[in-house]
Amino acid sequence: MARHTELFQVHRRLPSDLTDDDARPVGDVSGLRGLSLYEKKCHLVNREIDRQGMGRYQWYIWVLCGFGYFLDLLWAQAFGLVLSPLQQEMGFGDGQSGRISTSFSAGLTAGAMFWGLMSDIVGRRWAFNLTCLITSAFGLCLGFSNSYTTLLVITAFVGFGVGGNVPVDSAILLEFIPQ
Repeated sequence: MARHTELFQVHRRLPSDLTDDDARPVGDVSGLRGLSLYEKKCHLVNREIDRQGMGRYQWYIWVLCGFGYFLDLLWAQAFGLVLSPLQQEMGFGDGQSGRISTSFSAGLTAGAMFWGLMSDIVGRRWAFNLTCLITSAFGLCLGFSNSYTTLLVITAFVGFGVGGNVPVDSAILLEFIPQ
């Protein structure tokens, strides 16, 4: 019983301990009149995250999403670097190398639109993991492509995964990092 009381006292804050930012209790909804219930909940959750600051979990999210952004940009850079050797190896011209970039960009666009909405349905964690899986799986398959058409299709799927990772990374980061 003494341990329970001790834990309660650690988490209890006295009015003299409050700062101007914390002047209202977390559950206080005054000043939120006119907002929908969802907007009130979002405001209260954001206020609590801001009050807590950057903890271990927030730094973990920061690093995880940072690696996500790094990989997204790395794929875009890789296609620029690989186009010339691909032209020489597969024997296609400049017009066809432009189609590879277009295929990747089309996949980016489709992935961003699809996963931006899908992450609201299946959840951010699943969307993040699935976009990484799609990008990784089709990235490996890209190394085994033996024709120009196969290369275009697989490049579009890589772009679909990368394009989906961009909005999901942003959403995860914005939800869990304080202002």
